[in-house]
Amino acid sequence: DMLLFCTKEKESGLSIDADLSLEDFKCSTSDNYVKIKFNKIFSEEILFEIRITVAGTEYPFSVILISENATATISESETTEVSGKDWANSLEYAEPKLVAWNDETGTKEVIEQGGKYVMQQGDILGVYYPTGYFVVTALPYDFFESFTVLSKVCIMDCKLPSESQDINLEVEVLNEQSESGIYNYVITTP
Repeated sequence: DMLLFCTKEKESGLSIDADLSLEDFKCSTSDNYVKIKFNKIFSEEILFEIRITVAGTEYPFSVILISENATATISESETTEVSGKDWANSLEYAEPKLVAWNDETGTKEVIEQGGKYVMQQGDILGVYYPTGYFVVTALPYDFFESFTVLSKVCIMDCKLPSESQDINLEVEVLNEQSESGIYNYVITTP
């Protein structure tokens, strides 16, 4: 498998933190990307953190690496017993979806394209993506800060405003043919 981080300017720094040996992956860069190719199959979850510095600004990314067989499908009757992260990774849809969960309240919700969601304190937003899709970014930048990538969902690190407001969230996703799709949602913050 391979991770590819696209940059618009020549990268000026790269830092990787993971419980991996140098034989487990190979890193290469160009003016437009940082490419990390993995040389092994991971039998358990491994946290892979990378910080890329472009034009003096550091961009942190966290990716949990697991083998393809590590994700099990969860039946609807079991969804109340599993964490939101495991629930989101077990979904099976043909196209990307916005998902929200809160392990304290038991909330687990799939938000359709153009849909609305009212957040509560402790809610986590994520973008579910099926095989062949890649989440690129989300806007606005003052709400969305970064993604933590799991096997089928990108958890969004969101900066909540001090007062409740409606946020027009736009998520950009690529498919295998490198065709871009934009998914829009309205998020009411707590």
